[in-house]
Amino acid sequence: MESNHGAPLGAPMPADYRRGYRQWQPVNGLAVAASVMVGLVALLSVLEAIADVTGQDRQELLFLMLYVVGRLAAAVVFIVWLWRVRANAELVAGAQSQRLGRGWAIGCWFCPVVNLWFPYRYVVDVWRASRPARGADGLVLAWWLTWLAGNLIGTFGANDPGHTVTIVSSALEVAAAVPAVLIIRKISEWQSVLRA
Repeated sequence: MESNHGAPLGAPMPADYRRGYRQWQPVNGLAVAASVMVGLVALLSVLEAIADVTGQDRQELLFLMLYVVGRLAAAVVFIVWLWRVRANAELVAGAQSQRLGRGWAIGCWFCPVVNLWFPYRYVVDVWRASRPARGADGLVLAWWLTWLAGNLIGTFGANDPGHTVTIVSSALEVAAAVPAVLIIRKISEWQSVLRA
């Protein structure tokens, strides 16, 4: 598969093309920030679940407040990172490699119903355009399914009087954080190589 400029998918575009079309966006700093924030949110989820299970109400409330603030901050940093890597992916593989427009970096998370699959589609398109060779998309799928399951269980099981929902939701949050950090790292590394 070739981009619209004749370069193989995943091959770096000439510097004059990148300057003339759109500016290449550096992503390494944002990648580190997004990875740290995702890990911190997963840790806060675990700490909140432990406080809930052990009956430490004051600590649970503190960790819950920190979790909500951390999750909002992580979402902002992740979306900014996603916006930038999407712009870079378009430079590398052409606009036709991305099924959704850039605005969906934000919209895909908030539009009801489509937010069940558009974020996955958005990230997998960036993944495919950035990777140096064809390969499996299993890591992106693993992230999306665990993240989605954790959110759905946490949302619809919020009134569960026991601790099962809290424990399962927290475990899925951690399970989603690992592939999320790996995805952030891999896409950022691939794009750093492409930029050289």
